[in-house]
Amino acid sequence: MSEHPSLSRTLALASLLAAVAATFEILPLDIRIVGFERLSFDPVGIPILLTLMLAGLVPSVYVAGISSSIIFFRGNLAGGTLKLLAELSTILGFYLLMRRGILWASVSALSVRVIFMMLTNYYLLQFFFGIPPDVVVSVWLPFLVPFNLAQGLINIWGADYVKLRIPRSFKQFFGYTAKGGQAQRRSVDTSAAS
Repeated sequence: MSEHPSLSRTLALASLLAAVAATFEILPLDIRIVGFERLSFDPVGIPILLTLMLAGLVPSVYVAGISSSIIFFRGNLAGGTLKLLAELSTILGFYLLMRRGILWASVSALSVRVIFMMLTNYYLLQFFFGIPPDVVVSVWLPFLVPFNLAQGLINIWGADYVKLRIPRSFKQFFGYTAKGGQAQRRSVDTSAAS
């Protein structure tokens, strides 16, 4: 028997959710926004946040990287970069206050995502698309704030909805139990195994 059975199960769970995120990226599930054709709402962030809730920070970064790689493979460097940065900022914000509950973690995730993506978009829209700074500030940023709030909420609420409906036996198999409404890793006592 392996000394770290939870590591292999964590990798299996993250890989499963990475496959779901990649599938969501490949399938035409995007809801395009009229007037802003480069933007769309999609469910790709749901398995990414679900990975964070169930498996932790590092596996969720892995899932975000896998899902964004699909955009890169399509030759869309700008889209892949912006998507990866948006998802990583949401992960980081959620992770910072995750132990305080879904409400505080959500507020943190949305705040970090909106502020970080405003700054990022200011520079990257100019860099990737040659959009003048005054157009970025007057047209794009006022739209991107509510867009990032809405996409962040879709990701968080979707992940929480799915997490609450995962059967206990599935969570236990992968080494997670629900305590206080939030998934917590079960500690594995390896000292008894000699």
